[in-house]
Amino acid sequence: MSTTYYALFHAIAAACGDAVMPDVSDGLTREAHRLAYRGLDHGALRSACINSSILRRLPPTMRGLADTVPLIQAKRHIADYDPAHAFALEDVIDDIDRCERVIADFLAAPEADRRAFVAFVLFRAR
Repeated sequence: MSTTYYALFHAIAAACGDAVMPDVSDGLTREAHRLAYRGLDHGALRSACINSSILRRLPPTMRGLADTVPLIQAKRHIADYDPAHAFALEDVIDDIDRCERVIADFLAAPEADRRAFVAFVLFRAR
């Protein structure tokens, strides 16, 4: 479960890096890309994904991703912090399939939609 969540998280983190700094041809741009990649925060990601005012504006493929993040993140917390809990194999396989599907949809979405999602999860509204 933990690995499933982190696959999802790192796909979004990579999109953050790519949206801010798509060209990593030298040390400075690689560092900028790394900062954007590492700028994604688990709590902020979850908050943005459950924020209904943001979700209403997202295209359907982004809503699927946003719906999946808090669900899989909660299961990751259980997997990492409750040693007595055991997940059913079928449920884990279903979650892996779901994450693969929403990641593929996210990566196939128009660049503008991916960048908008990144802005919503990476930056705090003021």
